[in-house]
Parts: sequence; C-alpha cells; structure tokens
Amino acid sequence: TFPQVMEVDYVRVYQDADAYPVVTLDGPADGTAVAPGASVTLAATATDSGNVEEVEFLQGEGVIATLTEPPYTLDLTGVAEGCYTLRARATDDAGYVSTSEPAALTVGGGCAERSPYLIAPATIPGEVEAEHYDLGGIDVAYDDNSEQNTGTGIRQDEGVDTRPSSDTGGGSDVTDVRAREWTTYTVDVTQAGQYRVLARAASGSGATFTLSLDGEDLLGDITLSPTGGDTNYATAFLGNVTLPAGRHVLRIDFKSAGLSLNRLAFAYLGSTSTDEAPDTDPLGLRIAPNPTSTAATLTYATRGAEPVTITLYDLTGREVYAYEPGVLAPGEHTAPLDVSGLAPGLYLCVVAVGADVRTTRLSVSR
Repeated sequence: TFPQVMEVDYVRVYQDADAYPVVTLDGPADGTAVAPGASVTLAATATDSGNVEEVEFLQGEGVIATLTEPPYTLDLTGVAEGCYTLRARATDDAGYVSTSEPAALTVGGGCAERSPYLIAPATIPGEVEAEHYDLGGIDVAYDDNSEQNTGTGIRQDEGVDTRPSSDTGGGSDVTDVRAREWTTYTVDVTQAGQYRVLARAASGSGATFTLSLDGEDLLGDITLSPTGGDTNYATAFLGNVTLPAGRHVLRIDFKSAGLSLNRLAFAYLGSTSTDEAPDTDPLGLRIAPNPTSTAATLTYATRGAEPVTITLYDLTGREVYAYEPGVLAPGEHTAPLDVSGLAPGLYLCVVAVGADVRTTRLSVSR
C-alpha cells in the first residue's frame, strides 16, 4: 500500500579489476637523483584486456606528455633543480583509467625554493599553461587571497584557484582571480628576439593584468575586453615584446577580478638584429583578395593534427572575428573571412596551429 518508504542501510559497489589497464612506471626508479640540466628518461609499461589508448606521464597532476604507441618512453632534457613526484597513467579503449605508484625524483642537492611545475621550464616560443605555475608555494611561486583552492581543478593542495577547462584542448584554467594575486612561471627562451604574445582567456566583464620578466614589465597594463562569460574563451592579442635568450621567471600580476586564464602563447617574429635573415612563415599565410570590401579567403598549411584557431583583431587589439576549424589533417587549407560588417582599415589576422602562431595583415576598404 502506498505511500511507503524504503530505507537503505548501505550500497555495495563491485569493480571488475580485469576491466582496468595495468600500468607501471619503470623509470626513473623511486628515489633517483640527477644533476640540474641532466637528461631523464621516463619509461612505462601498460597492458590491458582490450587496447591501451594512451599513456600519460605526470608530474603531480600535470601532464608532461601523452604517448599513444609503445614503447612508452620519453627523454626529458634540461631538468631543473627541485623535488618532483612522477606517475604514469594509462587509459584503455573502454575509457578505464589506472595510475601507477609514484616515484620521487630529486634534481640537484634538494628541493629548490622555486622549480618549474613539469620538471623542465616551459619553452618559448611555445605555450605557457596558466595552471602550471611554479612549485615553491605562497609568496614564492604565487600569491592568492584565499589559502585554499576554491575551484575543482588540479593542485588542490595549493592556493591558486583552478578548474577543469571547457576550452579547446581541455586541461585546467586559473580562475576566480582577484586584484593583487600573482603567479610565476620558469621559462626557457630558446632564441632571443621579438615575440607576439597571445592569451587564451574568458571574462564576463573584462579584466586587467600585467606581464613581467625577471621583474621587468613587458607590456604595461593589459586590458582584456569581455568575451561573453567566464566560460566563453577567445584568443586575445596582447602585444609584441623583445625577450632575451636563457632561463627567466615570467610573472602574471592580476589587477582586477573577472578573468579565467587558460594559457599564454609566444610566437617568434624574428631577430631584433637587422643583420639576420627575417623569420620565415611555415604556415604559408595568404589572404586574397587583399584589400577587400566584403569577403576574402585565408590560405594556410598545417604540418600535423593540431587544433587551429583563426582570429581577426583591429589595431587596438580588440577581437572582431573568430573562427575555429578544429583539428585538421596535414596539408593546405582555406577559410572564409567575412568582413562585410567591419569598418574600413587595417586588421591583424592571427592563425594559431598548435603552439605555432603566425600573423598577417588584412586591409578592408569600401
């Protein structure tokens, strides 16, 4: 007879152990110590009753690299002084995931005050992931108004707020920032010269921050326009900077709230010296017709299966057009550019293929 109440004392959940892949981290062995700047080989073994789709090498919760074919080995060069925790993680074709036992790696004489999160510095030209701020803790690698990570992303034992990213490429974001918070990143600039700086960010109301290298301001106050919400990501052109070669500390100082930052990209434009040959464009960017009054076609090339984003900016740095073709096969591609709604003038067309970011100009006339 209804109504009735069913009271449940407990629920027992059964797990099929055979459904999960078996993964071990074969190297380096737990307790390995190497000198700063040395090379370290990461090696893993993964087996499964079905197929192993991928094996990831982790430092903490950060992904150093993802391999899809055996042997699962990776050579890391230029490792930086510090103490690191390594694991291997395997995913099979049914979506089951297993993680190996951890192994401690010490580079140098002990735990340095500041260390790059993924053992080796982020490389410029290339991308700097916001959630991969340095190891070292508060007042060394970051400052945050809250002692706890208020998000649900990686690095829950530290204060910077992170969350799983809904942007292209996944990963995590730094989010819920406040004025006077900051993060630092150990970077390795492989070639001195001029770089174009772009940010992949989301903001509901706009935001302001600064970038500095070894304490020297790079671009002054950087103001990002609203993107339509803190999960609506866009590529923002921040400016061009001149960077010296070598290892440096990049710092982001947040001057307002309202920003979710996924990553920064540094694209090499060429040497600052006029005696050297100009940088070539491996993407082969071409726009025709140029000038145009209504529409044009962008032609570009990709060398691997990497995500592509195409963005137009006016000369103030404001984004006026964005298009994401997604992950494309290697080869030459075209994309339509509808400029019928743009005011006459010069615009920057920025094409990002993975970490390679290139720019060409488009003239709109009437």
